[in-house]
This record gives sequence, C-alpha cells and structure tokens, in this order.
Amino acid sequence: MAEPKPIRRRWQLFNFSNLYYSGSTNNQCPPQFTPLSHFLPHQFAPHDPLSSSTPLLLETHHNALTLLPNHTVDDDDALCNGHLHNHKLKNAALEAANKSHASYTASPSGVILLDCHDNIYKGSYLEFAAFNPSLDPIQAVLVAFVATGGGDYHNIVDVVLVEKEDVAVKQEQTARFGSVKMNSRW
Repeated sequence: MAEPKPIRRRWQLFNFSNLYYSGSTNNQCPPQFTPLSHFLPHQFAPHDPLSSSTPLLLETHHNALTLLPNHTVDDDDALCNGHLHNHKLKNAALEAANKSHASYTASPSGVILLDCHDNIYKGSYLEFAAFNPSLDPIQAVLVAFVATGGGDYHNIVDVVLVEKEDVAVKQEQTARFGSVKMNSRW
C-alpha cells in the first residue's frame, strides 16, 4: 500500500502587502487563498511611529548635519598619499551621514573609506524599521567597497566617521573595530 503524499504548502506574495496561504496543491480543487492577517490578527509591533512627511528608506534624505567648528581642517593638511586632504574626506563622510536613514533613532551617521588609489567609498546608516536590525555605516561602506571592486582590505588607507553627539545609537566603537580588523589606520 502506497504511503499518502504529504500536503505541500504554498506561499505567494501579491503586491508585497498581502501574503496569502493555500493549504492544498490538489489540482482538482481551485486553491482557496487566505490572507496571512487571518492567521496572525495581531501585529508583531506597534504601528509605524513615523510621520507621513518622513522620507522612506529609498527616498532622498538630508539630515542637515554640519561639522563642529573644532573639526574643520585647513587646506594644507595633506594625507600620507599626498593627494587628498582631510577636509575632502570629512565632507564626504558628512555627505554620507546627511543621506543616512535614521528616522527612528535620530542617530544619522556616515563612514567613508579611502583606498591607496585615492578612491572614496561611502556608507550611510540605514534603519529598516523601528524593531528590526539596521545596517550600520561601516557595513554599508564595506558593501560599497566590495561591490565596486575596491580590492583587498589592505588597500584601505583611511576611515572617517561622522555622527551626531549624544544620540541613542553610536557607531564609533563599531567603526574603530572594523577599521582595526581591516588593518587600516584610524
């Protein structure tokens, strides 16, 4: 006697907002779709606390950050590569921080990497949702470095972080740890 076939379950996404479930793959009966909200009537987290005017993750952000006066650098402060100046790197990191999506914690930050060929790679802090993990700027800049063919981590000669003071989420320790692990100087 043949063993009964196990019932296969199917999940389908429609418009990314409704997940439907069909309990049978029996071809004789049309599938009956039930929205996932039927099985999970209570949300996992509270409603989104952001206002409707807050830009979404992939929309343009400008956090209006500026560097403190004691963090400005003169034009004659050249780096070890002799080509780029610290102010250019700080401004690039500031630009990355201004583009970060930190709408839930109000902790925008940005990191840049400089390689030995004078290429600058930028990474911005990205909060996906209030109760989910985020992508810190050092992870984002490493993705940019690898995705654009930055080469070996030993090519990195400088790392610059820009973040606000006195915020809920600080990136300095993670950036320092990451830069040490990449054998870059801080």
